[in-house]
Amino acid sequence: MHISITRYFDIKPSVLKDFKLLELKVTSLTGIHTLTIYRNQEDKFAHALHFLKEGLENNESIVLITDYLSKEKVLDVMRDLWETDYVDTLYKDGDITIVTTAEWYFRGHYMKINNEKVMKCWNDVTDKAIQRGKRGLRAFGDVRLFFEHGLTDELISYELEFHRKPYFSLKIICAYLESEIISLPPQLSEALQRHHKHVYLVP
Repeated sequence: MHISITRYFDIKPSVLKDFKLLELKVTSLTGIHTLTIYRNQEDKFAHALHFLKEGLENNESIVLITDYLSKEKVLDVMRDLWETDYVDTLYKDGDITIVTTAEWYFRGHYMKINNEKVMKCWNDVTDKAIQRGKRGLRAFGDVRLFFEHGLTDELISYELEFHRKPYFSLKIICAYLESEIISLPPQLSEALQRHHKHVYLVP
């Protein structure tokens, strides 16, 4: 599988419903809670690798939440792009975490986000990274599963709860497809925009 991580460029202004799309570099993402919109799953995954590699270079631990590829396939892509020994050492040390959406969000609850456990996990993983001498945690969460199973209300409720928590050492991208954003009722789209520090459309 060939993944290019060199195709990122300045965000171009665009109109997508009522979202405010900022003309900033992808690599300038510094907000603790960022919503990013993609045209397709392949672009989403490619940007995830770009964003997370930048975190490793910044001495941050990383978390990738995805169902696009299995954990082993993701690790294989990382090894191909970033060198095997580098990836295997970071993974063994706990500085690369790869989980499915269900593993991270549901926490033993069938198709229901366990907000309390998820919030505690963000705190615990961030604290452990700092204890290992890292600057913090960088995470990329693909939300596709929520749309596939009709759980958008559950997702938006979690997003709003997450916004209220002060995670000062955590940078996270919540990754949506353009088609998913367009499918939301206007009030949910507006709520998403209000509760993310930045909103981007990746062309």
